[in-house]
Amino acid sequence: DFEYFGDNLLAAIRERENGIIVKETLYGNNKYSKNFYDFIFASGFHTLNYDNFTEVHYELNNKINYIDFFTFNGVKIGSIYYKYDNLDRLIDEKWYKGERLLIREFSCFYEYGKGHYRVIEKNQYGEIVFQDIVTSKDSHLKLKENK
Repeated sequence: DFEYFGDNLLAAIRERENGIIVKETLYGNNKYSKNFYDFIFASGFHTLNYDNFTEVHYELNNKINYIDFFTFNGVKIGSIYYKYDNLDRLIDEKWYKGERLLIREFSCFYEYGKGHYRVIEKNQYGEIVFQDIVTSKDSHLKLKENK
């Protein structure tokens, strides 16, 4: 599949196996790159449609396996890796700058049968910077925030 910007430049390519998307290449700004770039770069940083691209790799169950961010000349800016439990719930998310500098990590812990889970965010030094408990009633119990 191909998708184009309003000026007819290529915006996205989707690769499928047996009808299931296994990889998307997104050119320029997108929901994944915006969050990633906002975190790793200064607030005045802006990208153009053709100075970077994002590769989103999917598992066969349509869950994202990992996302790579590149400059248009192929230099890796960073990546996000996702890990799921046997019920397809996200349990680990790791953000890397460049090839392997861990800069952010989220872990989810599910309480079986209780309908809630705990989210912990750690910085690049392994220090907890945020914790939250999310209940099945969509209420949040904020435990700790060190930002």
